[in-house]
Amino acid sequence: MSNVLIVPEKNEGYSPLRVIEEALKSESVDEVCIVDGWSTDGTFELLENKVPELIRKYGKGVNLYRSKLRGAGKGMAMITGMEIAVEKGHSKIAFVDADIASITSKWFDLMINGMEKYNADMVRGYFDRSPFDAQITRHITVPSINMFFAEGRGVNQPLGGELCMSRSFVQRLLSYPLAPPSTWGIDTFITVTALVERFNIVEVYLSQKLHKGKTLSQLQEMFIECFDEMANLIHFHERDKRIPVFSESVVRTVPPSESQIERIGEDVRRLTYMNLDLEINSLFQSVKAFKINLGLLRELDLSNEDCKMISKLLSSPDAFKNESKRLNAEKWIQILHRLLLGYIKCQFSTKYHNLLFTVWRLRALAFCLNEASSFEEAERNTKLQAEYAYRFGQELAK
Repeated sequence: MSNVLIVPEKNEGYSPLRVIEEALKSESVDEVCIVDGWSTDGTFELLENKVPELIRKYGKGVNLYRSKLRGAGKGMAMITGMEIAVEKGHSKIAFVDADIASITSKWFDLMINGMEKYNADMVRGYFDRSPFDAQITRHITVPSINMFFAEGRGVNQPLGGELCMSRSFVQRLLSYPLAPPSTWGIDTFITVTALVERFNIVEVYLSQKLHKGKTLSQLQEMFIECFDEMANLIHFHERDKRIPVFSESVVRTVPPSESQIERIGEDVRRLTYMNLDLEINSLFQSVKAFKINLGLLRELDLSNEDCKMISKLLSSPDAFKNESKRLNAEKWIQILHRLLLGYIKCQFSTKYHNLLFTVWRLRALAFCLNEASSFEEAERNTKLQAEYAYRFGQELAK
């Protein structure tokens, strides 16, 4: 019974080498497979030259592959890795992002050994995070799961790239009636499929993840692909027609004290990564460049009241700052519900993408301005918003 680590990467240069070496130090990892997403900066050749050295140094298998499809996203690299792992006969299949600067070998021990320790089908890492970080997770994925897939009530970080899965669960993903996406939506697909199919999910604490930060404006592709996949899963599982009454969560979160893991690098809980004034100005520049048509909000079935509020928030940077508290957690859950169902009703049309991205940025910035003055406040309000989403969904289920 062997364990493999898959490292999907593209144009990461030397960054994957730190991740790979920490994995090879772990007694829990028998082999490392790197899946390159057709890098254009020489990363593949750099890693190709380093592989023999790593094999000699650690005495373990290290193999480099290319993603099955050129031009596809993270999802295809992960699918390629899953297929390779199953073909090789590995029993536990782990993944980590390639650009993590704070990783240690203990991450792999906690995830891989946690599979048997907690009788899990999937172990996911969860982390402390900057109060301004993880805005897609906070405002799209977590509330959508709590609203439409209450089997996952309480899940902390469903989009992280650090996880370990059983062979049987991976085989189920690869043969699922709904094909896994080749995009950033892959993490949403993995988590929601595990929930619906009642696989046991355990979250273990891995301290913090230091990696390349992105501004909100740089997250458009990721946002669209995550939002689109969530809507796709809601529709596929007919949760747009009926939300089941909550019974019992299949997610268990292990307390941080059980991990006994050190914090590497600067404490992310005290970092913000973002200049809010610059982000707000960037939003309004994008609104002008996109030529956002707010009339599309009505096509997505938003109420007149909500359309007027969003129009007011987008009238000027000063108006947004003065009125942003109106777009609070309870209001956001109502809007998110309508956006998802409206997008499904409109057959996932791409003409709404810029608008959806803009409305999400409004909520993310309102959160950062009013509800995330510290790590503790941001986490508390993220949980509160998830609870609003759960209650909203369960009211619809009655």
